[in-house]
Amino acid sequence: MEHQLQMPHAAVPPPEQLLSMNDHFTNLLNDTRVKPQIKPLIENA
Repeated sequence: MEHQLQMPHAAVPPPEQLLSMNDHFTNLLNDTRVKPQIKPLIENA
């Protein structure tokens, strides 16, 4: 498509390397920076 601008090169990982939502929640539960009172909310999500 000649009328479109070139996409800038961005370090976007391919879909097979993206984390699932479950992995994100597990990482949050294991993160020491998350306050203990927030962890039940993450577990229920």
